[in-house]
Amino acid sequence: MKMPASPQELPRLRRRKRELARALELAPDALPGSLAKSRFRCGHDNCRCARGELHTKWSLTFMEDGRKRTQHVSREWVEVVRERVEEGQAFQEQVSELLAINARLFVLERKQARARGSSSARRGEKE
Repeated sequence: MKMPASPQELPRLRRRKRELARALELAPDALPGSLAKSRFRCGHDNCRCARGELHTKWSLTFMEDGRKRTQHVSREWVEVVRERVEEGQAFQEQVSELLAINARLFVLERKQARARGSSSARRGEKE
C-alpha cells in the first residue's frame, strides 16, 4: 500500500520537475538503443577462433518504426557510438523521471482537490 503524501512531497516533486525540465536537453547526436560486443567463431578450421581465440563484433541495437534493428559498428566507431548511446540513455532516464513525477503530482493534486471538495461539502458550502 502506498504511503500517504507528506506535506513536503508536493513542493519537493514540483521543484524536481522544474529542475528536470530546465536541464532536459537532447544532445544532437544522441543515439537510441544499446551497444554490445559479441564473440563468435567464423567456422574456418585453420582460423585462430578454432583454437579458442574468438572474433569480436560490435553492434548497435535499436528500435525503428516499431521494429528491432541491428547495425554493425566498426572498431573505429565504438567509442563514438558508446558516448552517443550514453547520451541517449541519460536523456531517456530524465524523461522517464519527469513523466513519473508528473503522474505522482497528478495523483496527489487530485487527492487534494477531492479533500477540499469533501470538506466544503461537509460544511454545506458550494464550489
